[in-house]
Order: sequence, then C-alpha cells, then structure tokens
Amino acid sequence: MLALLTMLDDDSESDNFLELYKHYERLALWIARGILQDEQLAEDAVQEAFVRIAKNYAKISKQNPMKSNRTKNYIVIIVERAAIDVYRKRKRRLELESLSSIIGETAYALEDNNKLENSHIYEAIRSLPKIYSEVLLLHYVSGFSCQEIATSLDMKENTVRTNLTRGKRRLEAILNDLLFLKERKGDNK
Repeated sequence: MLALLTMLDDDSESDNFLELYKHYERLALWIARGILQDEQLAEDAVQEAFVRIAKNYAKISKQNPMKSNRTKNYIVIIVERAAIDVYRKRKRRLELESLSSIIGETAYALEDNNKLENSHIYEAIRSLPKIYSEVLLLHYVSGFSCQEIATSLDMKENTVRTNLTRGKRRLEAILNDLLFLKERKGDNK
C-alpha cells in the first residue's frame, strides 16, 4: 500500500486515495473473485487495479469520489480488466507448463524407444513446418532460450517467440486430432 501512496502528489491525495481504497476494496475483491475463482489471484488483481487507479488518480472525480457513480464505474472496469489480465497470464502459464511437460516427455521417450505412444508426439512435432518444429525442439527439448535460438538461427527474438506460439497451436491441433482418432478406434472395438 505504501508503494501506491508514493505515486500520489501530496498527503491530501494520499489520504483521499486511502479512503477510496478502503471504500471500494470489498467490492473490488468481490468482482475479482467472481472472475478468477481464487482468493490469492483476486487479491493480486485488486492490487494491480489499484496501482492503475493510483497512476490515473486525476481521472477520478475529486469532488466526492465515494458517492460518484462515475468513480464506482471506473473502479469496476479497472478491476475487471486487471482480473482478466491475471486470468490470461495464468492461462498462458498453465498452457506453457502443459506443453513443456508433453515435450519433455517426448524427449524422454526419444531416449527410451520402448515408449511408442510418446514417439507419436515427436512425429507430430516433426510433421510441423520446419521453422516451427525447430524452435519447439530447441526450446522445449534442448532447453535453449528464445534469445539463444534467435542467435543460432539468425532470426529476431520476437520472430522466435511468434514461431513458438504458432508451432504450439499447430502441435495442439495435431495432437487433438490424434487423440480423437485414437478414441474413435477405441469406440469401434
């Protein structure tokens, strides 16, 4: 909270902001919990929202911010956006962890050829266009950073990141198709 208060110009603004925070904190937590379904993440989203509010404190009605519908609407929108940002970041992180796990299993399977099913994952990666398969294998199997891949393949780092994202999407589609086909074969037995 101290960090938030240092963003404001003077003590009266700090006092007003603190009062505003106390007044809307419960509402903000309720909104964030509704979106995130997690207490800790909701608290993080509320903190992020109030950082944004502190940065733009001049936009809040100075006359009586506690009773202003404009202020309430502004805070609700900022909290919703912060919660959605937290949700998206968490979702991306979980997707990356899941894909890293799958590709890590593939690397292990390549060392142990007895795991035929995991070699299908490797084959799926290899079936991708070369630029996607290269960056996926270098990043997830070999453990290279995006910057190292960019240097070794003579590409821009942003291009590597884009190719990783596109490659993951294509790989996910291929793996979903394989899973669907496997399930259909199981239903026909």
